[in-house]
Amino acid sequence: MLKSLQSIAVISILIILSGCAGTIRPYNKDFVRPTQETLKLGETTFSQVLQLYGEPKNKGTNLLNDKTIHTLQYSYNSITGEPLEQGVFARRAMHLSFFKDILVGQLFTSTFKSDHSNFDETKRNAIVKGKTKRSEVIQLMGKPFCFNIPPTVEPKETASEQITYMYMTTRIGEKPVKVYSKLLKISLNENDVVSDIRFTWSK
Repeated sequence: MLKSLQSIAVISILIILSGCAGTIRPYNKDFVRPTQETLKLGETTFSQVLQLYGEPKNKGTNLLNDKTIHTLQYSYNSITGEPLEQGVFARRAMHLSFFKDILVGQLFTSTFKSDHSNFDETKRNAIVKGKTKRSEVIQLMGKPFCFNIPPTVEPKETASEQITYMYMTTRIGEKPVKVYSKLLKISLNENDVVSDIRFTWSK
């Protein structure tokens, strides 16, 4: 069972790995990156998402911070789409988390040039715990690609919101398939001040 927000990142990796370039799967339907107006944390319902995006590639139920979380996973692979980087599969994926039928987590990652989720991880050094505000993080790093509210935040005792930057790629022709990823998770307290910063990467 999943017990930390890190598991959401693992799920998103599995979404990307689940599709092979050049293969059209039953739910390989294109979709547009949602805005915070389209999908509202704490308001949008499970059924409303299904009405907007249709049937997902996967549905799931997980245990996160001792709470039962239902999930919807959407992904799209394109043979002809233009990726941000040459030699990379063009893919986008979205992972949505629900608690008591209400949206509490939204994760988006893409390698398409038009809506890629790449970010400059070196800028994270300017973020100071206990000092930097949410607005300053966004001014520095750009618009986040992932948003979470309780109970899908960590540390669960102090965070009231979590914003995340995530970028993952797989190389064309590389066997076995390997995911290259970087993930920057920033937790915010009730005053919108950074309370925790976590960065992980793999190459």
